[in-house]
Amino acid sequence: MHKNRLLSIGFVALLMLNVIMLAAPLAPVTATPSGTYGSIWVEPDYVNGSLVGYGNTFVVEVKINISETSPDYPDNPGIFAFAYYFTWNDTLLELISKATYVPSNGVWESGSSVVANTLLDTDTNTVDDTHSYSATAFGVPTAFTGVMTLAEYTLNVTYQPMGSDASCLLDISDKGFIFSDEEEYPLDVYDGLYEIKAQLQVMSELYVDPQSIFNALLEPCENFTVKIEIVDATDLSKFDFKLSFENTILEATEAEEGPFLGSFGTTLVNNLEINNAEGYVWMSVSLVTGGPAIGEGTIANVTFHVIDVGESVLGLFDTHLSNPTNASIPHETFDGYFNNVLMAGIFVDPPSIIDPMLLPPSTFTINISIGNITNMYDYVFKLGYNTEILNCLSVEIIPFNDETHFTSIVSVDDPAGVIYVNVTYFNPATPITTIPSLAFATIRFQVTGLGSSIFDLYDTHLSDPTGAEIPHKTFDGILVIIIRDVAISSVKPSTTATYVGWFVNISVVAANEGDIAESFTVSAYYDDNLIGTQMVTDLPSGENETLIFTWNTAGMQPCNNYTIKAEASVVPYETDTADNEYIDGEVKIKIMGDINGDGKVDLSDIRTIARAYLSAAVDDPETPYDETENWNPSVDLNIDDHISIFDIRLGARNYGESC
Repeated sequence: MHKNRLLSIGFVALLMLNVIMLAAPLAPVTATPSGTYGSIWVEPDYVNGSLVGYGNTFVVEVKINISETSPDYPDNPGIFAFAYYFTWNDTLLELISKATYVPSNGVWESGSSVVANTLLDTDTNTVDDTHSYSATAFGVPTAFTGVMTLAEYTLNVTYQPMGSDASCLLDISDKGFIFSDEEEYPLDVYDGLYEIKAQLQVMSELYVDPQSIFNALLEPCENFTVKIEIVDATDLSKFDFKLSFENTILEATEAEEGPFLGSFGTTLVNNLEINNAEGYVWMSVSLVTGGPAIGEGTIANVTFHVIDVGESVLGLFDTHLSNPTNASIPHETFDGYFNNVLMAGIFVDPPSIIDPMLLPPSTFTINISIGNITNMYDYVFKLGYNTEILNCLSVEIIPFNDETHFTSIVSVDDPAGVIYVNVTYFNPATPITTIPSLAFATIRFQVTGLGSSIFDLYDTHLSDPTGAEIPHKTFDGILVIIIRDVAISSVKPSTTATYVGWFVNISVVAANEGDIAESFTVSAYYDDNLIGTQMVTDLPSGENETLIFTWNTAGMQPCNNYTIKAEASVVPYETDTADNEYIDGEVKIKIMGDINGDGKVDLSDIRTIARAYLSAAVDDPETPYDETENWNPSVDLNIDDHISIFDIRLGARNYGESC
């Protein structure tokens, strides 16, 4: 858009009231504008929102061109003061930063009697969507002519329009350009434009997650939490919802805002009410800064306390989503469901077979059973197994109540280890209802090798006569035909008596008495107090490994005996666990100086220390006698491998002590 305006403050005031949401782009400026006296313009004059969309930033400049001559005014004196407003739409754009400039040194020069380059800069933001900028040269300046940038503005796109396009005039409203003859002259003004196309309207969804909770373990006094989730949120600035529940089964204990809306700015909780008397939670939250929000995430979390057994719809109602202008956002809602009544189950029976004697080519059978079922008319399952140790020999369908009105599809892919069963009853068959579990299929296997196999039930489906799915749980089975057995075969402390603060090394031998390599942990204890834990990794069958644990006896009580033991962790499917623990006697903690361990430090102990005086653990060949001849490690109280006056002093310090 191109317009010529007389520079006047009154006109500026009118311009600031101008509506800045436009429908058509400006014609591009193809060259540096030059009006009769000069020009001021925005560069670039057009910013395409398809290239700079929501969440992105762009930079525009406000530039001037003051002509040196013109047909109407051949001796253009140049400017020595200016002021203007730059305005944008703050619902579409946000100012991130700005930089302002004045004519450089040597352009606005002052006379010799005044301080050079004294400038008055009123670079301010008067409102959220307007920046005012003015500068004045004092003294006797050289007036400016030519082309320069007065300011740079970095703007962020904060709005994605829905349904219709939006545009924003980057508007220059000038307050005045004062020429050196102290007169104002009109400049040609060229605004800029930002334009963004509307995004296709997508229906938002509000739903309870998880949408179905079938869990018989959620008994009275248990708690659980559901999330209120939103997907395909567009231009969201506020949400409001109520969540209903059956107040004889559940009570709400807590409701809190989720992280989604707050990730786009600062939020305000307008309303939060938990009304257990009427059975609903009411929450309203809005953005006060930033946003709007787009995408998907959790808007709220609600925690329930179970007070009885039964079922409850978790129903969303009175929901409202709105954009920054408070216009409603179309959306759909999806309720949740809670049920802690005993649930239908399909499972392997027996759940585990652990038999080391089940060797090739033995055979055995398992059943696929269903219980706690009401009004069932068909069932589907797949069963996976380990083909390295099993062959499937047969699958037998067991009709319920000797019913004959059913069809069955059975396939066995033995190389892949997958069994598929699909049984559908039809009229006049009676729908199946049973609380006790009943076998519906029997599968026979042949053992071909040693090892283990999970009987993995998956892709299961139970449905009623209308084809509606019956919620249910699945329970896998397991076969183990190898021996898994780890043990502790030895525990040996380095001494049976020691002093407080001395270290005792404990040697522990761990063994693998099973059929496959095992990894497990070994822990050493004094009484029931842990000394330490070490890992045994991939110990081969029939092998053992020695581990050394160091026990620091600092803080132990003198004259007490402590039991030393070690334990190996139980490996999966291990049946012989009695040898996983080994106890080996006691270690006595003595009073420092109680050499003979009789619970007192007396003359007998001092004499024993004295007899060992000057002995050592290693003989010194430079001396005429053998230092090891009278060596007694129990007398080496300071643990320096020599018996000296220091050992005598340590023993004498406790002379007369007893316990």
